Amino acid sequence: MSDTKFTILGMTGAGKTCYLLGMYYELCSGFNGYTLIADDEDDFELKLRYNRMLDLTLGSDRFPPGTDSSSTFKFDFQYAYRNVLSFDWLDYAGGILNTKSNITSIDEYKSFISSLTNSSCLFVCIDGSTLIGETISDKIKKIKKESKTINGFLSKYRKENNILPPVALIITKFDKCAGSITTDELYQIVKEAYKPLFLNVLSEHPSIVSIIPISVGFGLDTSECLDQPENMHLPIFMGIYFAINNKLAELTLSQKQNIDGKAKLLSQISNYKDIYNKSLESKSALENSLVAFKKQKRLSALSNDIDKFSQNISNVTNELDRVTLVLQEIDSQLKFYSDIQQNILDELDTNLLLFINGQEKPFKEIQHLHS
Repeated sequence: MSDTKFTILGMTGAGKTCYLLGMYYELCSGFNGYTLIADDEDDFELKLRYNRMLDLTLGSDRFPPGTDSSSTFKFDFQYAYRNVLSFDWLDYAGGILNTKSNITSIDEYKSFISSLTNSSCLFVCIDGSTLIGETISDKIKKIKKESKTINGFLSKYRKENNILPPVALIITKFDKCAGSITTDELYQIVKEAYKPLFLNVLSEHPSIVSIIPISVGFGLDTSECLDQPENMHLPIFMGIYFAINNKLAELTLSQKQNIDGKAKLLSQISNYKDIYNKSLESKSALENSLVAFKKQKRLSALSNDIDKFSQNISNVTNELDRVTLVLQEIDSQLKFYSDIQQNILDELDTNLLLFINGQEKPFKEIQHLHS
């Protein structure tokens, strides 16, 4: 069973599948010690589809057609070939967002909604080709045509979970529009189109959003940028960061429960030893006593008590040893995941800004929310 799920929202042609292929291709070969691993069948399919995109002789046909059915890919995210987290990724038809009446299988829609509402981070694909030319207001209108559908699914998540997860707004095909839009304009357009994500609303759980321009690395008609992906690792790194945060919370809770359990076991051992020692003293006193009334029967009962509490002490000591080993393993995992999370945070902080309740912050500011 996977540790978490990630769901990417986007209309037909927004670049969801291209991002999946580019992200996997970049990370399966390794990035700063991190690798993404799929099973043999999925690995073959994903690499085959990516290599097809590199075949310029196919022209625009080299890009994957719109997805017409859903597929779930299972990945292991590793550092130095050690598993960090496993996650499920649902690749689905963009038309699934328009209305479930368009879907041939209601089960497919239910699977999508389940993936959505159980995801620890959501990715929203914004087609960068809609940001080419025209005025800012025109670009906002184009993005809003998509956001009016996407917003409904963000609302479904909040209704199901009472909070919104961290959201990465991914600007796909950014190589197409990079020359016709500034960073400030990009932020202005996206913030207006997805305004509910950027409101400064008092809440126990703030809205956490990042805007991430990406490019698979090549255009439709030129090989100038062939195989030079940009920022493909950043969205999944953001997702992994928050999934690790959930993992750390689980480990911290388990640590507390085991520490409490250890304290109870130590108290039990102390009580059993007190009773055991008193029984030994009573037996010794009785053995030296001249009183013969039911002496053997009383000695037998005390011997039974001594044996029973000796076994209890042994049993609880064994359990104490087990819990101590569990705590050592938890401590080891807490250090491992904390180090990985800090490493990923450094990468994200170098390349991304974060919006917390609409306020622009360095990514590292997220640490203050988790402290």
